[in-house]
Amino acid sequence: MNNFKSMCLEIEKQLPEFSNEVNCRQKEKERLLILSHISLFAEFTERAILSGNMTTVKKSFELAEKLYKEGDDMIKIGLEHIFLPHLHLQQNHRMYKEAKSMLPFCLLQSYYLLYEHNRIEK
Repeated sequence: MNNFKSMCLEIEKQLPEFSNEVNCRQKEKERLLILSHISLFAEFTERAILSGNMTTVKKSFELAEKLYKEGDDMIKIGLEHIFLPHLHLQQNHRMYKEAKSMLPFCLLQSYYLLYEHNRIEK
């Protein structure tokens, strides 16, 4: 047994039920990785907002919309609870207002429901 892979195979061969434990941990790691990437994506997008790079902001929002529409529940939750609040769109600065006006409808709707629910028109 000279490497990680052969060690894992030997453990799973000797203890088949161990693979269930490994699978659960892998799913946990995957969820954390998704949320970590969404956090980095939010930081990147906010830097683009602050620097006035609205071309990048637009691309980021288009990608966020695609991820929101096509992603699983974990991706949607991450976009709603990490990406959107990290952008600080409630700021009264011109750049934030411009960025907010570019937010795709599905994300804007979530933003209002979660963070500015008093502004939703009935």
